[in-house]
Amino acid sequence: MKIAARPDPAWLDSQYNNRALVPEHGVHFERWTTGSQRAREQLGGLLDVAYGHGEGEKLDVFPAQRKPGAPLAPVLVFIHGGYWRSLDKADHSFLAPAFVKQGACVVVPNYAL
Repeated sequence: MKIAARPDPAWLDSQYNNRALVPEHGVHFERWTTGSQRAREQLGGLLDVAYGHGEGEKLDVFPAQRKPGAPLAPVLVFIHGGYWRSLDKADHSFLAPAFVKQGACVVVPNYAL
């Protein structure tokens, strides 16, 4: 049985660098920012709820839009990317409206970078 060689660490690191892999990433970031601002204005929600003691340990909660007597809402937790080094929960609120309108509660946590 032949054992495969391990990939080069520099190559592996390059595969995580989406800014280098997606040259037009700035366009996507701008769309996320604009959509996220709009979502927070429209939905309100509970913003910057602490779940720990660290500055980065906060989350945003966008409650489901449900009719009285409807069953409890499912919860979608979206952990943003950023290679554990960048970006913020506030950049990803744009995801919430579609799920909230379908009856799901959306939670977007931050984490220590």
